[in-house]
Amino acid sequence: MSRSRSPIFWLLLAATICIDVAAFSRINLMTSVAFLDYRAVICDALLASQVSVVIIWAALRTNKILWVPAVTAAFVAAFVAAFVAAICEDASQTFISTCRLYLSLYGFEGALLLAALWIFRGSFYWRRRTRSSIGWQFSIAHILLVMTAVALLTTSMQAGPFADDDKWTSVAFALSVVALALVSAVVWSFAWHWLLRLAATLGAALMLGSAFAILTDFGASGFYTFGSHFLIQAIVLSAWLGWGPILPERVYADAASDNGLQLKSVD
Repeated sequence: MSRSRSPIFWLLLAATICIDVAAFSRINLMTSVAFLDYRAVICDALLASQVSVVIIWAALRTNKILWVPAVTAAFVAAFVAAFVAAICEDASQTFISTCRLYLSLYGFEGALLLAALWIFRGSFYWRRRTRSSIGWQFSIAHILLVMTAVALLTTSMQAGPFADDDKWTSVAFALSVVALALVSAVVWSFAWHWLLRLAATLGAALMLGSAFAILTDFGASGFYTFGSHFLIQAIVLSAWLGWGPILPERVYADAASDNGLQLKSVD
């Protein structure tokens, strides 16, 4: 199920680091979720999409989900994103309080995405795509892991964006980020031409941006803001899902393999 790291992977990694350095070196202010500053839009979109990429890779890279590495990767990605956001924040709050605020946001998004990907892994489509007979599995250890994660998230959210008057806006925004990441993972797992998959991902980003602008009643400025935010995420997700690569190879059965003779892999 694993792939050797191609030169494209390292080029994408280098490009991602360069873009991050260029973006975050020019920002000294990050506002709340309902931001309208274009610099905050770019930086938050980069952070959210890269957290999603790490979680998608951790959840889908193997035939059987490895819960401890997947949860660890999700937590580390959310913590790093929160740390970077807190460093870039020029606010009256302390660094610890700011880091805790962003950790609640990215942690909530990461936990939801990991749960959604677990459900996706057990679907008939994914099991047929990877020729896996493993469906949804849950044990006592998984229950304890979920309880621990829920307790940590609940504690961190008490002082985060989910504890103020705009908490439902923050929840809706987090759900939109998770929805785009999940749609991107599903679309890029199809055997479509890459241009169709890219168009579908960008279209989903525009639809989510438009819907969120309408629901929050920000008008035209909200459409440009949230549309740009989700488009940036869609581009980063498409680059990694399509050319990273972080998704496992697609495996299908031809007429011979239906009789137990052969299996083929395609990119």
